[in-house]
Amino acid sequence: MMKNFDDYIKAVRLKCEEQKSGKYGSYFSVPSPAQLRNLCLVLFDNRLSKIDDVIFRLFFKVNSEEDLRKAIENFDVVKFRAVQNFFTGKNEKTNMQALNLIAVLVDYPSRPYNKFLKEEEVEKKQIDKVVAEELLVEEIPTRVIQTDGIQSKNESHQEVNTDIYEPQINQQDRTTKPRSKHKALILFLIVLSLVTGGYMAKDVCFPEKQCMQWQEDHYQRMDCEADDLGSIVPIIALDNKIVNLKRVHLKKGMVFFKYGKPLYYYCKVSRDSVEFFNAPGEHPVTGKSLDGITWYMINKYVK
Repeated sequence: MMKNFDDYIKAVRLKCEEQKSGKYGSYFSVPSPAQLRNLCLVLFDNRLSKIDDVIFRLFFKVNSEEDLRKAIENFDVVKFRAVQNFFTGKNEKTNMQALNLIAVLVDYPSRPYNKFLKEEEVEKKQIDKVVAEELLVEEIPTRVIQTDGIQSKNESHQEVNTDIYEPQINQQDRTTKPRSKHKALILFLIVLSLVTGGYMAKDVCFPEKQCMQWQEDHYQRMDCEADDLGSIVPIIALDNKIVNLKRVHLKKGMVFFKYGKPLYYYCKVSRDSVEFFNAPGEHPVTGKSLDGITWYMINKYVK
């Protein structure tokens, strides 16, 4: 099974637990936004690698020509809440840029996420190569033993039973089947390589989008490193439980209940305004819980 964003989250979280007793453990035991910003400054002063520099600039929204250290110093510590909540376990998931930053803070080696996925591809290629080599090694001795066995048996039979007529086995017939097996094996390995390569190329060229963002009335799947274009709703990790949540418009005469259970849910966004949704959960913008629709709400707000 190919690795995904959830696997990356688990790997980074495991590294977080390890680092609580490590060199910078004091920053992780009871992390605060200010402490996490200070750790970023410490790592910057210790010289970031080229990859980590890019990760920092993406998180702090600094281009390659701007002073990164100054940007870290002036960064609003409140924006470290998502990072803090990940360390404390309050949030199980976070967005791509924050998770890549956390991977730098805890020195997780397979960072960023793109590198994490590429290592999986390299490992799979190496495994396929070893399996192919083992198949060839197993096939060749078997073929030799079988051929030798036929020759020895025929020779012995001719020596002992000289008076009995036995048709001679043509050398070409004797080698046809082993060669056919060899060709079939090679053909199988070629097909396997093409299929495997096709899936890998699909994942590399068209990777599955592992994040999502609420846009007007639905969640839109998107790349985790996409620019949010100033949206007040952040890009978050893909959650299959809520990705199909949609805001709906209800009308009189619709079916609102099935077997006594509500088919729609609502949230009051202002004193005189209510929004309806197709599933339970939380309002994607305000975070308020969605309640099951009632006849009172239908009579009052459904036109």
